Amino acid sequence: MRFLNHPHHLFLVIAIVILVSPLFFWMQALQVGMVVTMTGNIAMVSLSVLIMMLWIAYHLTQRFLFTQYLSWIHVLGTVLMVTYFLGTTNIYLKANAIKEVEKYLYPTILNNSPRLISFGSPLTILFILLQLLFVINIFAGLRIRCKSHAKTEI
Repeated sequence: MRFLNHPHHLFLVIAIVILVSPLFFWMQALQVGMVVTMTGNIAMVSLSVLIMMLWIAYHLTQRFLFTQYLSWIHVLGTVLMVTYFLGTTNIYLKANAIKEVEKYLYPTILNNSPRLISFGSPLTILFILLQLLFVINIFAGLRIRCKSHAKTEI
């Protein structure tokens, strides 16, 4: 039951899983936008660090949060979005794997079609809105906490 009061611990679990996932993405290339290209290892470690930062943020701000419902929506939505990203990326990389020699000659191209991560897609917008839930949860909690603190001083 204690776990139900602290949904942010799911972030730590998923971050550890993602940290292990570069074993499956070894030397695969991802192209973010049209400019930045990174290996699958770097992308997964970066994603893991980002999720660990969310876990730390939740851990530090848990007493200021407005409601557990917003926390659960944010955590589950974020975990589902990250799982979806990992699943589609893994399927894409396995379906479009290129020869070992070409991996080193053309690290930004997978079978002549780049794996683009678009920042304008509906899923990206949904992901950003889910992250805004965390900010709303903190500000609503702080506002109520400040109001109750002001009433006790009077």
